[in-house]
Amino acid sequence: MKQAADVVIVGAGVIGCSIAYALCKQGLETVILDDGEVGAQASQAASGMLAPLKPFAKADDPYTMLLLSSLSLFPDLIAELEEESDICIGYKCTGTLRAMRREHLPRLRTWVSQWQQAGYHVALLADDEIRLHEPGMASHVSLALYYPYDVQLNALELVHAYARAAEKRGAVFFTHEPVVALTYSHAHVTGVRTAQGKTIACKYVVLATGAWAAQSASWLNMTLPVYPLRGQSIALKQPASPVQHMLFGEGIYLAPKSDGTVISGVARDEVGFDVQTTPEGIAWLYERATKLVPALSACAIDRAWAGLLPRTPDARPILGFASPWENIILACGYNGYGLLLSAITGPIIAEQIRTGRVPESLRPFSSERFAHL
Repeated sequence: MKQAADVVIVGAGVIGCSIAYALCKQGLETVILDDGEVGAQASQAASGMLAPLKPFAKADDPYTMLLLSSLSLFPDLIAELEEESDICIGYKCTGTLRAMRREHLPRLRTWVSQWQQAGYHVALLADDEIRLHEPGMASHVSLALYYPYDVQLNALELVHAYARAAEKRGAVFFTHEPVVALTYSHAHVTGVRTAQGKTIACKYVVLATGAWAAQSASWLNMTLPVYPLRGQSIALKQPASPVQHMLFGEGIYLAPKSDGTVISGVARDEVGFDVQTTPEGIAWLYERATKLVPALSACAIDRAWAGLLPRTPDARPILGFASPWENIILACGYNGYGLLLSAITGPIIAEQIRTGRVPESLRPFSSERFAHL
């Protein structure tokens, strides 16, 4: 095991791997530690949808801008990662349809107009227009928002591409290597100690520990309001007339995949770190999926799984320096948007480490906003 590095990243999910790649591009010696395999937690369970623009999101909201800015980076990033890693990430533009309620029509018209004027391709569809785009959508859906340029990808392959590209640039990964403590002097962390009693000295530590962020913060006598939320998903065989777009409605999403299945999620519940699926959760997802696309009632469930999403009280991530520590950086609490935000998180965190300054785009996501909790 290496004895020293410029940066040690704890957590080898999509965020940890994206930061590792960005740091290596800056020439920083980087070590990544994880108590499991690369991408084995939330990243492995993710649907791979990159659909950031939620109904009634405000253009001046820093979080909306962060999401949209990250999405804009993906076309160039995917080409770069696929070339460097030789991994096909399955990046595909399928577009999104979101079922909406008729009573929101006046407000939706205003909102859509505002985003169209800002240059975004969003449209409001009604009745037969919806079925022209998605023939299998249930007839009771009479209003929908349409985003033709939303994309999706293979989540686990994205993580592996980040990791392999980072390794080619010098990053060192240690999997099945639990971290148990940090060593420090006053407000400066000096190293990371593993369960095997080894310590890696470093200049910076990045905590990208997903749903386990609160536990890792305890190494610093900090409290972080990040909690695990179990998300259940099922994959159904495609109907004879396949689902073509990513669909949102009935409290779930549907995402068509290249393997001939449609993923349905999310049944979310608070059960600690339990990642077992439940008959009730699977049945609920199936019932909602068939209500949104009735033809799915003739399709078998191919598989079911669950993963843990890291949630925060305001459903926004925690990013940046961990006050009062001088050289600890947090990248956690992504609330199911880790894949989408990975594109911008890596470069922003790398910039923060390189310059020692907090980028303006990160200030709204500081852990200090929870100081009153």
